[in-house]
Amino acid sequence: MREHAWGRRLFALALSLCLLAPVAPQAQALSVGNEEEITPYYIGTFTVSATISPYIGNTVECWGHVDCYPGYTADAVMRLQWLDVDGVWMNYMNWYAEGRHADFDVRYSVPSGRQYRVKVVADIFDDSTGEVVEVVGATSGSFVV
Repeated sequence: MREHAWGRRLFALALSLCLLAPVAPQAQALSVGNEEEITPYYIGTFTVSATISPYIGNTVECWGHVDCYPGYTADAVMRLQWLDVDGVWMNYMNWYAEGRHADFDVRYSVPSGRQYRVKVVADIFDDSTGEVVEVVGATSGSFVV
């Protein structure tokens, strides 16, 4: 009986140590043109978001936002995408913004019968060196128009 209680304590201690272990993020060197899933680590960014919603008729309303800390600048693209029959997201329309606060707010008419979403991707630059320090991205939910 004592061995069983000791085993539980040892397991709990090991689990708590795993939860306390630091996780070192690694920046990704992806370009704005890359369509792979992107995980932001927020070196120079504190917010990135993408939202889409139906508006009126065949019009969708698209929002995107990238906020950088002082000393960093975003070079961002918001892509309106539709899902093809093979399950691949195709770019339908692109909008670009740059600066410490890159904002998008667009209403756009689209063909009906397709599933749409919005994806925001940004290269984040260190203003003092001009180097890309991270690539961030966000993808909205999707719906059929």
